[in-house]
Amino acid sequence: MFRRPRQESTLPPEPDLSPPADTVVMRFLTRGGATVVVVERERPKYGERFGWVCLGCETIGPSAEEVAGYVRDRANRHAGECRAMPQPVA
Repeated sequence: MFRRPRQESTLPPEPDLSPPADTVVMRFLTRGGATVVVVERERPKYGERFGWVCLGCETIGPSAEEVAGYVRDRANRHAGECRAMPQPVA
């Protein structure tokens, strides 16, 4: 029997729909051993270029009442108060 030659796919590659990567600029250790990271956003939301997130209790900052210039201080203050342990790895 004769086989038909295999055709190569002519479909265009799928677009990258993953969210833009944030750059970690600082890390703080919480009292419980988790990490608070300060990130610089690739695409700022609402003019907030920097933000922070606690990888233990999952608190996200800055909140609406915070001024962007105090992100580092607020992240450091949260790290000093938070007793959350690191999240378990699956």
